[in-house]
Amino acid sequence: MQFRPAPPDNQQRRRISRVCPNGGRVGTELAKVAAAGQFVNPERNANTMNTNVIAKRILLASVLSLALSEMAAGGEIRWRQLGRAGDWQGTVAAAVINDWLYTIDANGGLYRTHPYTGQWSQVGGLDFANTRFMFALGGSLYTIETDGSLYRVSAGNGAWEQIGQPGAWLNTIAGAAWPFDARDGVLLTVESNGGLYSTRPADGSWVQVGVNEFGNTRFMWMAGSMLYTIEADGGLYEVDPVQGRWQRVGNAGDWRGTLAGAVLNDRLYTAEENGGLFETHPATGDWKQLGKPEYGNTAFMLAAAGGLYTIEADGSLYRSDLDATESPSASQPLKPHIVSQSTLNITPLGNDRFRAEISYLDQHGETKTGSTDGTRDEIRSWLNGLSDLPADSLNNFLRGVEQAGQRRIPPRRSVPPLRG
Repeated sequence: MQFRPAPPDNQQRRRISRVCPNGGRVGTELAKVAAAGQFVNPERNANTMNTNVIAKRILLASVLSLALSEMAAGGEIRWRQLGRAGDWQGTVAAAVINDWLYTIDANGGLYRTHPYTGQWSQVGGLDFANTRFMFALGGSLYTIETDGSLYRVSAGNGAWEQIGQPGAWLNTIAGAAWPFDARDGVLLTVESNGGLYSTRPADGSWVQVGVNEFGNTRFMWMAGSMLYTIEADGGLYEVDPVQGRWQRVGNAGDWRGTLAGAVLNDRLYTAEENGGLFETHPATGDWKQLGKPEYGNTAFMLAAAGGLYTIEADGSLYRSDLDATESPSASQPLKPHIVSQSTLNITPLGNDRFRAEISYLDQHGETKTGSTDGTRDEIRSWLNGLSDLPADSLNNFLRGVEQAGQRRIPPRRSVPPLRG
């Protein structure tokens, strides 16, 4: 296996000693105590004052102890580094399909990483350098590029196609995938004009959800059937992804220091600037800190294979197990989904004829290979005649055949108007 260039030797994970900055979550509890201290009446006699001072100190110590104990309530978290230090340096976008990690580098490469071993391989060519956002939905990847165009990308071979109106997503500032089931769902995006939009990935058609109230959004996640957003002021909001109605959950500003986050088992996990990893019940806003403050360098966070994966600023990849159980070993087998292992190579032969070579896993998990020469129509007919070819692999192959001999169009620099 080839390796990407290694970063400098100092690759130890930074351990941040600062538990919580001023004004952070413990600071919120102390502010409540200070407010509670206003019950002291200066007109009372000195004995009463002394009693109240002692009571205040006891209350302060109790609340501080409670806050700190709640922050450590999650206990130890077992984490380990995967792959070679720095191999994910330059990552600009990340997503998960069936427990496999997909990342795009600034060099334009799309990479697939095994969640237990950290071994990676490149998928397709260097076609993705203009990616701003990437989502996973229905076994495919979806990217929004710097020119605002939306693309569907095969997770198996990197074949891509533009969908929807070119440039229609130019003003996107955040987004999340909402899967209805294993094959269907929508993309939810917020634009700089404050609009929340729902896009059908099949054809790129979109509708606005609610009114223009979401312009301060920084992060978006789906948990259950609700959308959750963190805004620039650190507020957490629950949003109905169909009607656009919203309500604040938790205390205002509690998520101000968020660096990255992911949803696992309908719980929101966020890494914050103070190094803390926090678990939040999104419906109530109740939170607790997990483990030690060791996550202050987190750039990306993903949920996969029952754990959390973080890519740090130095390009190193880590897996964290929340219950402190032993994380899966590098030798533990992982049965990949079909779409992660299907490949198609198209070679032009001239006169609109091509050679198609395929590899895929059949319904029983067995690797199958095949090849044929012909026109696009003849290759399509051959593919449709393979009875053991899974539907998602077939769809990816058919898209690849359609793109045979085409070149990806460079990003447009013109700025389309805001969607109304």
